[in-house]
Amino acid sequence: DCGVWTAPRAGYTRLLIDIVEEDGSVEKVDFGVYEMIENIDKQFLKARTAEEKGGDFNGNKGNLWKCTWKSGEVPKFTTDYSESDFGVEDIPLTGAAREYSYDLKTNKDKLSKAKTEITDFITSLNELSDSDPDAIKTWYESKMDMDLFIKPYAINVILGMWDDYWCNSNNFYFYFDKDGKAYFIPYD
Repeated sequence: DCGVWTAPRAGYTRLLIDIVEEDGSVEKVDFGVYEMIENIDKQFLKARTAEEKGGDFNGNKGNLWKCTWKSGEVPKFTTDYSESDFGVEDIPLTGAAREYSYDLKTNKDKLSKAKTEITDFITSLNELSDSDPDAIKTWYESKMDMDLFIKPYAINVILGMWDDYWCNSNNFYFYFDKDGKAYFIPYD
């Protein structure tokens, strides 16, 4: 309702399972109500392209990062990051999992290139001077969709949602479309 076309769709469902006994009788088991949240992946990105008329992404082939508190540091977009903060999550059935604060979800075979794109963005962001507001505005307008950063930020503050970027730098996605424009995607 607030024009945040990057927000995943969500709904509720009641899970009822019919268990058929050997004698043919049916027992209905009610597992309660669950929240369904749209998966953020290439299909999500495609549905929000200008071509599909669901948003303004220029294609769905860019680099999608899930940003969470995984590697011991939060993804706060400052230059004090570690090289080990960026990667492709690997959670095997046995053995140790590898998780990252900046977890690449698309183009996983091009991690190095994607990492360069996001670290260049972070470096450029942190080089902005507070003394030149016009340069800051110009940078943001050329590098990001600021409405889609500010609107979810404001909504989450109003609703008291603390488990996201504005409070603890956690649980959001960041997408660079094929033109390199960055989009904030709220989540969780």
